[in-house]
Amino acid sequence: MPMEARAGNKIKKKGGADTKRFLPGGVRGGQRSAVDMFCYAIAVVATESLAIDLFGVREGTVSSLVDLQLARQAVPSGHFRNRWAHAVNCRSSLEEALSSDIANIEADVAWNVRPFGAPVMAHSSSSFSKDDFLFEAFLKMITDSAWVNRDGPKVIKLDFKSPDSVESCVVQVQRSRLNQTSAEIWLNADVLKGPGGAETNFVDPDWFISQYLDAGFRGKVSLGWTTSVLFGVDGYTEEMVSRMLQLVQKHELKADAVTFPISAFHAHQRPDAVREMLAPGYSVTFFGKVSSRNMRKWLEELRTEFPDRVFVDVREQQWAEWVELGALEWLEYLVAEVAHVLKCVWDSGAERERRRQTKEAHASAPHARASGSGRIR
Repeated sequence: MPMEARAGNKIKKKGGADTKRFLPGGVRGGQRSAVDMFCYAIAVVATESLAIDLFGVREGTVSSLVDLQLARQAVPSGHFRNRWAHAVNCRSSLEEALSSDIANIEADVAWNVRPFGAPVMAHSSSSFSKDDFLFEAFLKMITDSAWVNRDGPKVIKLDFKSPDSVESCVVQVQRSRLNQTSAEIWLNADVLKGPGGAETNFVDPDWFISQYLDAGFRGKVSLGWTTSVLFGVDGYTEEMVSRMLQLVQKHELKADAVTFPISAFHAHQRPDAVREMLAPGYSVTFFGKVSSRNMRKWLEELRTEFPDRVFVDVREQQWAEWVELGALEWLEYLVAEVAHVLKCVWDSGAERERRRQTKEAHASAPHARASGSGRIR
């Protein structure tokens, strides 16, 4: 592999691609051609697929390179780091979270129906297999760890995907040592239909709230909406917020016992919805992807204004970690290299076509001259 040379934020490979040539941030020495931009777009897609498969990069990380210079300026240094360990649904993820300085753990709980009913750590229900991570094992790993006895606030958020798993998990937590520690237990479910979302599995939201009240946990009930990033561009409507507030007020829940998990993308479509949720004293927990400077700034302002009532469980933390580790620079370099190869292939094909046309032109030239000579004679 050829040697590499660095020059500030610019990486160049001897005989290879100039990263600045293919990045939208600007091209030195000329404008980008349509071919350059086409090759760059294909390179982003190819590189992201590779990065997701090999390195576990979040979807959209490489695509965000289309505004690389802006992203570098916008990432708040460590602002969203170490807030949450998200989707801790396997043993390795839980071991990593428990050995880190993360204080908040979020995990999905589904219901396994065969060959026997049991709650499992998964985003959706599945048939039982030897690889399933049972909630019972999840709970035991936490209670046996040093993490649960550390000083400072700790949260374990159980995101229920099926009503069938709720009661069993509540009983297990009540019988465990976890209920005797300082850790907060949050029970989460999408109980109403939200922006672009499907119908909820929790057809009786009152029942879910009653499960939380009967459990007597030290923690919050987290009541959310089903959502989809493909639809619901209007965000959380006034009607959606109103229905949720009426549900909470119906059960006379204390303000500090309620949090609303909301999609950062949808919430940013209608920011007034967030203030409508916060107005009675409740809290909100943002989840999803945060990739624009405006959205980051908006979240920072909300956290400053409501420091104890705005929680952040977003993909910003992974983005920031990649930037700090310098991986973003290498992804930029990789995208440029792929684009360079594609451009070379394109140019090679164009050059072959040009030579073919030139050869044909030269081949037909003698016949034309010969015909012309005959006429002169």
